[in-house]
Amino acid sequence: MDRERPFQFADGRVINICVGGGYFLYYSPDYEVANKPSSGYQSLDGKAYDFELHVTDRLRDGENALELENGQRHGFIIVKVRRVRLEFRKLRPQSRRRAGQAGIKWIAPPGPRKLDYKLSVRSGGGMVLTFGGRTWRIESRFSYPGGWNYLSPAEKPAKCGASFRLYKPAAGRGVIRLWAEGKFWCLQRTIYQRNGLVEVADALQNKTIQDIPVLIEHVALAPIRQKERVVIGGLEVPIKTAGRWTQANPTTLIAKGRSGVMLMPVDDVLRVHANNYATSTEAGFRDHCHVLHAKARRQLRWWIVPAPDGDYWRAINAARRAANQFLPRRKLHLRNA
Repeated sequence: MDRERPFQFADGRVINICVGGGYFLYYSPDYEVANKPSSGYQSLDGKAYDFELHVTDRLRDGENALELENGQRHGFIIVKVRRVRLEFRKLRPQSRRRAGQAGIKWIAPPGPRKLDYKLSVRSGGGMVLTFGGRTWRIESRFSYPGGWNYLSPAEKPAKCGASFRLYKPAAGRGVIRLWAEGKFWCLQRTIYQRNGLVEVADALQNKTIQDIPVLIEHVALAPIRQKERVVIGGLEVPIKTAGRWTQANPTTLIAKGRSGVMLMPVDDVLRVHANNYATSTEAGFRDHCHVLHAKARRQLRWWIVPAPDGDYWRAINAARRAANQFLPRRKLHLRNA
């Protein structure tokens, strides 16, 4: 093969071109659509339908036959090939590192820089974050059987059913506390304004004697025209709308001009369940697998990380430093059975 084994779709997904001893092929109406920028399936290397197979080691003296075989155990798939060309090429010698040539240069991450941002909680329960000449509106949503309750950055509380009550937030030194209560659950939110990021700790409690699903969404509200960059799980998303489970790097960053913001789960439950995504109107992460046991209380933590200049790596470094400082260090204890 002449291509890198993993390649990326325009919606941010990464696919291996070689899987299970065979090759990944697009199911496509033509030979062009997956190379168009308007398609979420666009191959960013521009070679969605092009393959070069190096078969020198497969050839034998005399007549040879090259056969394509369906690697799927079940199903009937038609594969159409438009052009096939056989080329004989000279082997190119592999480049060797010269004696004494320097290795890969080590670039140390920059140290922390003071970041001035302004955070406020609106009467609707949502947050407003301002820095870098831009204002970001952060909204949270919690489901109940039959609907959703919103903590909205609007000036007035959203209409979320007659049983939903939102209490006026109380601000202290670097800490803001907020209380909300619905028919099925109650929420105590504590917001810590740390250097480099905002930490949100949501203590969610089931008021009923039954297990209930409480789906969760935390998003930065921004129309697609206000997004110059969208990065999900560390990968750029050119079409700015996508969604993936990226537990190894559960981050969503959107940026415009000299300001960007990254949302990410921190605690184990949110991180395992998190689906990071961006739509035409918002970007963040969601947990649509969350269930609270009867009378259970669970704390869910997540971060809002400002990204000056829309710099993804500056946001990652801020999260890295915060993880070393604020997250508990777990020790692994092993014992013989």
